[in-house]
Amino acid sequence: MRTRFDRWARTYGMTRAQGVILARLARQPGMTQNEMAAFARSSHHRGPLVDRLETRGLLERRLDPADRRIRRLHLLPAAEPSSKRSSATRRIVP
Repeated sequence: MRTRFDRWARTYGMTRAQGVILARLARQPGMTQNEMAAFARSSHHRGPLVDRLETRGLLERRLDPADRRIRRLHLLPAAEPSSKRSSATRRIVP
């Protein structure tokens, strides 16, 4: 399954970790970066991964309306094709 997911991510010019972020945000928009790190059970390298996806115009950080210290992650329209999950992503990304 990981091989299939890697292949899927590569077709969009991403790493597996970036693909996981997009697939998760497609299922649960508005997660914080901390929630994303908890989901992935790792805080390492989440910031730079999100930075790269933001630079590519695939997601954006938006202010939380209730707490201006928090930024929520949201997919942008450019991420639409890559966020449509294949059967491989459904099995790997809970």
